[in-house]
Amino acid sequence: MESTEYGRATAAVALWAITGDPGLSLAVLEQAVVRFTGDDDRYGVLAEALRGFLHIGTVTPTARRALRLVEARDLRLSHCRDYRAILDDQELRSAIAAVIALP
Repeated sequence: MESTEYGRATAAVALWAITGDPGLSLAVLEQAVVRFTGDDDRYGVLAEALRGFLHIGTVTPTARRALRLVEARDLRLSHCRDYRAILDDQELRSAIAAVIALP
């Protein structure tokens, strides 16, 4: 979970599944989301973190605030610049809305 960037969220969810303690796992997922509010544009890492929050079933207040900032962006959430950008954007925005709605 500490030695790589991509795959950290998956490792965090696995740690939660093994230990039952969401503390460290939520911190890793939160970190990925907060970094995305800056100049980070790794959409795959964001999607991985969103899936992690949904799998665990809760979200931190800091991650919720960060996701609201991402949600408010007036641009497509995608690396693609063709029709796939619309599909990627819809998928990520739907996941963001689902995570924001978590307890």
